[in-house]
Amino acid sequence: RGEGEGEGGGAASCYSRDACVKMVSIVWYPILGALSFLLSHCSKPAEVQHVLIAYQSFTETCALLGVQEACKSFIESLCKHALPPFMQPGSASKPSLPKELKEIRSMEPLLSDKNV
Repeated sequence: RGEGEGEGGGAASCYSRDACVKMVSIVWYPILGALSFLLSHCSKPAEVQHVLIAYQSFTETCALLGVQEACKSFIESLCKHALPPFMQPGSASKPSLPKELKEIRSMEPLLSDKNV
């Protein structure tokens, strides 16, 4: 048996925690960039689902290994993708109200102190 393999040990048990932490610490940033790019370019729900599963798996792995910077960065990236573009940090564009809302704002109030 290989080093670290115990009773019923599989391939994952032959690696030390330190080796896994080092590996995750090296690869998390390029993986985050790739997943972020994929998520921003997905057009089909199934594609989005697969990318989100990858996000979840890597975020959980980072949390279990205690790689806090990576874990925090993955969560921040997901939050940024959840926001509409005009609400994202550094966005210069301001949201415009849909035509229906503009019309509602221009209407006179239906209820006043008199009819309440």
